[in-house]
Amino acid sequence: MSGDSLESVRELKKKEGKEAYDFWMDKIEYIDTIYGLIDLIEKVDVKDKVIVEIGSFLGVSTETFLLHEPKKMYAIDPWGLAGNSTGLAPPEREPNEADHFTEDHGGWDGVEQKFRDRVKNYQNIEIIKNFSVEAAENFEEESLDFVYIDGNHEWEHVANDITTWWPKIKVNGYIGGHDFYKTKELCHAVGVENTVYYYFAHQGHLNNYVESFSDSSWLFKKI
Repeated sequence: MSGDSLESVRELKKKEGKEAYDFWMDKIEYIDTIYGLIDLIEKVDVKDKVIVEIGSFLGVSTETFLLHEPKKMYAIDPWGLAGNSTGLAPPEREPNEADHFTEDHGGWDGVEQKFRDRVKNYQNIEIIKNFSVEAAENFEEESLDFVYIDGNHEWEHVANDITTWWPKIKVNGYIGGHDFYKTKELCHAVGVENTVYYYFAHQGHLNNYVESFSDSSWLFKKI
């Protein structure tokens, strides 16, 4: 999605109201999955910030972040490093929607190449082909302004991502992620919402709450 497309969507949202905005979401590739993300990005104000995205896949959300001009963005994704290079389901389970979607893009090799083609003209991105927890070892504590988690959505992986990356975020920085309302009917991977609330609901007494967005993103401020 070009910068012009993003600006057009933002202006349409402001000027024409939700009904017209929702109509046009269906006319622009992938925009129905990211216009809530734009709201999140504007809330965080990523311009000139250092940010991390965990789970970049085809790079649609990655480019959306980049269009908002962070000082530096790290895009972390294993792209098939788990040994499942074809993008097909492993033999122990049935293929799901995500597997078929990956296969449609030529397996993980095809997905990774499309990601690299999408972001190749941006100078402020560093691509890290690795798993989340391993990649975190190379970041100092309180060195990041924002971490966005969109990797494996099973609860134990979400928990590992939160506990691993939380110390890397500066005070007054943010942690967030995607698929806050996933269910088994929509995706084989569940656990985001319950895990996020488990870790952060106890800060409600500080008037610090988990915020959700229309694309199923979530956001929490480190205070």
